[in-house]
Amino acid sequence: MIRAGVHTYVAMAISGHRSEAIFRRYDFVSGRDQREALGRVAAYLEERTKSGQQAGKAARAGVQRSEMSTVRAPRRRT
Repeated sequence: MIRAGVHTYVAMAISGHRSEAIFRRYDFVSGRDQREALGRVAAYLEERTKSGQQAGKAARAGVQRSEMSTVRAPRRRT
């Protein structure tokens, strides 16, 4: 039911589980679930890499490293 998009608490009410811990005990992860998760992670990383490259290009075009102000961490009191 969860894989079909049914909210956890609704699925628990339908299946008769009173606690989420017992409900989760019977929520087995299949190989298909793992492959789908890895596909989503790969897509996320690919998109993140693309956006990071674009941000890097914009930063190089805008402000030079020497023009950036340095931010220092506050000193610890001893």
